[in-house]
Amino acid sequence: MKCHFYHVHGHLDQFLALDQLTPAERLNCACDKLAGLALDDSLSSGDVISRLLPGEDLVVLLDGSKATGDLERTITRSWGDKQARWHYHKHNIIPAHLFDSVYWDGVEKVLGGCSEMFSVWASKQVSGFNGNNHLQRYIDGRTVDECPNCGCRPERSTHMIYCRDPARSEVYSSSVDKLVTWLAGQNTDPELTALLSAYLRGRGDHSMLSLCRPYSRYCQLADMVDNLGLRNLLEGRIPRLFYDCRLADIQRRGLRKHAGHWCNGLILRLLQITHRQWTFRCGTVHLRGPDGLTSSQRDRLAQRCEDLLWTDPSTLLEDDRYLLALDFEDIGAAPSDTRQAWISEMEAARCAATYVPGSLDEDMTDDLPVPIDSEGSIRF
Repeated sequence: MKCHFYHVHGHLDQFLALDQLTPAERLNCACDKLAGLALDDSLSSGDVISRLLPGEDLVVLLDGSKATGDLERTITRSWGDKQARWHYHKHNIIPAHLFDSVYWDGVEKVLGGCSEMFSVWASKQVSGFNGNNHLQRYIDGRTVDECPNCGCRPERSTHMIYCRDPARSEVYSSSVDKLVTWLAGQNTDPELTALLSAYLRGRGDHSMLSLCRPYSRYCQLADMVDNLGLRNLLEGRIPRLFYDCRLADIQRRGLRKHAGHWCNGLILRLLQITHRQWTFRCGTVHLRGPDGLTSSQRDRLAQRCEDLLWTDPSTLLEDDRYLLALDFEDIGAAPSDTRQAWISEMEAARCAATYVPGSLDEDMTDDLPVPIDSEGSIRF
């Protein structure tokens, strides 16, 4: 009697309907389910075989689990989990008791598949060392610890997702629209899509649980999202319950989708929302126009012109009052170098009128131009 062996793909019931499987494939899926039930029953009753195999001279146990395969990778992973749990808890990002509720497998796969510089940015964002002005002031004493867009102080890494500057809010809203379009393309439950959209657009003004309808199947998920907070969600640290809810939805509606792939796509697009905020912010600070000034420098230049235009002519010497006789609209529409020259003349005239050396207002003269920082964050 001759036997012929051939490979049968497992877990095909996650992608195909049962009537599309061959008898061998259906039998394989049934065996998988029976093995899972037997394992659950053994764990609950404690009736399990020894983890030691015959002839094993050495066994490495990590946190009570037997290490198999590449020991270096297993030990590094175990140590990394402990360090990450301590770091997130110490910096009030994720409480230690909620650390295991995050879908870390998805985070690892997404960042492992992205470009190196995107992963570097993600690490800087979560650590807080992303070149924000709160840190740049320690490098350059002239740097003001405020958001270059909305002026909010201080500008920390967490401000990236909360900035309410109109231009950045428009970019944020556009990013959420792209996420909603992707969710619809993935046949996501419309209720979950609407819930995520409303929560993200609120930017922390409302809890997700308060947006759920009574007795919704997503109440438990919403409560976990609220416990982790908006920052964790927009930095890709989604609750593991997203996987469970998506898997239940796939089985309920008979979709040919994979819950893990959906979660990975969600993590990537949530990270992209935050990354677009960062790149817009960097463009404001670093991208220079033909006049050599950045957008934020031009805004400060215009504000300084407006402040000086309200100067009382009687506070200037008679020979300098012609500076305020110019057409204000012409000053506002003038090139940047012309406005800078007018500002310098006005400040010199104010100083001459008071005969106090060194009384020049340094708000603009010292701030223009601001040197580019050494972080190179706009490289992404």
